[in-house]
Amino acid sequence: MSYLNAQYRGRFGRAPLRVHLDPQDHDSYDGLWRRAHALGGAAQSEVRLRVGDVSRWHVLRVNPVRNERGEIAEWVASATDIHDRLVAERLAQRNEQRYRGVLEGMPQIVWLTDAHGTPTYFNRRWAEYVGPERAIQGFLQLVHPNDRAEYQARWAAAVEAQQPFEAEHRLLGADGRYRTFVTRGSLVLDAAGHVIEWVGTTTDVDDPVFAETAARLLASVTEKLSAVPGSRHRLRALRYREALDLLTERFAESAAVWTVPEEPLAVSRAMPGWSQGPLQEVSTAQVRLALDTGEAQVLADHALLHEAGVSEALLLPLLARDGTRFGVLGMTFRQPLQDRDHELATDLAQRFAAAMETTRCATMHWTLSATWNCSTSPWKTGCSAVPGNWKPPPANWRRSATACHTTCVRRCGTSWALPTCCERIWVAT
Repeated sequence: MSYLNAQYRGRFGRAPLRVHLDPQDHDSYDGLWRRAHALGGAAQSEVRLRVGDVSRWHVLRVNPVRNERGEIAEWVASATDIHDRLVAERLAQRNEQRYRGVLEGMPQIVWLTDAHGTPTYFNRRWAEYVGPERAIQGFLQLVHPNDRAEYQARWAAAVEAQQPFEAEHRLLGADGRYRTFVTRGSLVLDAAGHVIEWVGTTTDVDDPVFAETAARLLASVTEKLSAVPGSRHRLRALRYREALDLLTERFAESAAVWTVPEEPLAVSRAMPGWSQGPLQEVSTAQVRLALDTGEAQVLADHALLHEAGVSEALLLPLLARDGTRFGVLGMTFRQPLQDRDHELATDLAQRFAAAMETTRCATMHWTLSATWNCSTSPWKTGCSAVPGNWKPPPANWRRSATACHTTCVRRCGTSWALPTCCERIWVAT
């Protein structure tokens, strides 16, 4: 060495730099000089140098100095202490790796955006749920179309106001189904209070939301059907349609009720074409089959269904407690049904069946004088007297001979008996 500046002498004395090298960095130091000589130009390397009793990271740079003939006359070398910066960077890198490791291990979808709300990271749960091909499309594009505008408006407002974000929405999965999620986002601020990024989670809440929605739907449908009047056909059809509209708002794409295969008694406002077009062609035969067999009919992946914009139709017989078939409840769906969907559909069919059974009993007309005078017709010989603890229907009931009265008589053989419809009316005092 021909020259050492004051900073070098103050830190390393007059000993050659190699003396101060950490033993583990001798190869890096020698490699630095080999590259410089091979290139005939500048080179640099990061090495540890002993300063007192500790090793500190430095970046070594060497540059050639050439004479007037272009030959290398000497080399200028510098050593810059980068220890504090390098340690801080590596610590930050380890913290980032640890941070990402935590995010990758979380059961929810976890995401990061920059300060302006542009996504910068999704954990592996994102690609697992939406599928690798959809994962590159972006979050908003996979939100259900009916939820997208509200989600986008809420997110934009949260970013602008720098306030925490929360929204419930449906998200498309790799299997082509939408499930309900709750997405929450929080701000990450620097020491000065400026937004560095957003960190958020998207949590699957589909099962509890479905259970709550199903319970509310059953309650609403039951309430609507309980208001079905007994004898006014047009009002009954209106109440049934209102109940069907509840189904299409919260469960199915369209719905209808039949008492005969040829024509629905009531149809939902959504997709009302059950009595015409492709749905009629599909439904008539399936309704007749459900009425004849008393078993549910499922139609999936049918060309006529696709023409109507749905993928599956479910037709459920409406059965009384004694097995009497009142009609059929039909529903269409945009996505294939799961077990929980079948369970809810069955519960809904039971509500409609109960309403029809109640309506049938309520509309039966009785001849009170003939019914309650067992000494006269129409009671058959051998029938016991009507029990004294049974009370007659209200006085405002119409008093004319009816099918239910005839049924009661026919069911009376050697002992007095009433069928199901009569039991629901004649109650013990």
